[in-house]
Amino acid sequence: MAFWLSILAGIVFAAVAFRRSFYLMWTILFNITISIYLGIMLTYTAVKTIDAISCSSYSYAGCVLGIAIVTFVILQFIAIRFFAATFKVTFSKIFDNIGAALLAFIAGFLVFSFISFSISITPIVDNPFMQEVISGQQIAKSSAPVVLRTCNLVGVLSAQKNTGVTGDFLSWLLATREETWDEPADESYQQD
Repeated sequence: MAFWLSILAGIVFAAVAFRRSFYLMWTILFNITISIYLGIMLTYTAVKTIDAISCSSYSYAGCVLGIAIVTFVILQFIAIRFFAATFKVTFSKIFDNIGAALLAFIAGFLVFSFISFSISITPIVDNPFMQEVISGQQIAKSSAPVVLRTCNLVGVLSAQKNTGVTGDFLSWLLATREETWDEPADESYQQD
């Protein structure tokens, strides 16, 4: 069900962006992918640096979402202020409309999957009411692979040395819901 809701979110984003420009939607999609990557990858460092974050399982989801939202706002401001206002990129009308809708569909799918993943790392998915609607395992099963592929793509394209550690971070975040988590397995990531 979470997968179909992600598809629906992608369709809504595509319908809204149909008359937007391809360049604008590419910029938004780029900023979303970078924000998701930083939200996932910086949470571990933030939790280890700021002790107040580790006091509740809800704090992890708040940290992931907070980092991602702040990153997106900063990147979007930079993109609009310095690139979109400076450069005028034009494409053919049909490519502009269809390309923008396609990129917006992908962006909507990513955003909903990321929000679903953030919800799945909170204890609220263990609530009996939520279990009747959809289980936390179903949400995690449909959203975690999308988030993992997005983070791996950004890691590979940015030539990160530890691209395999993303799966460890996602497993660590999913385990925080039970409050019995271990540190990510990759020791080479640990910073002194």
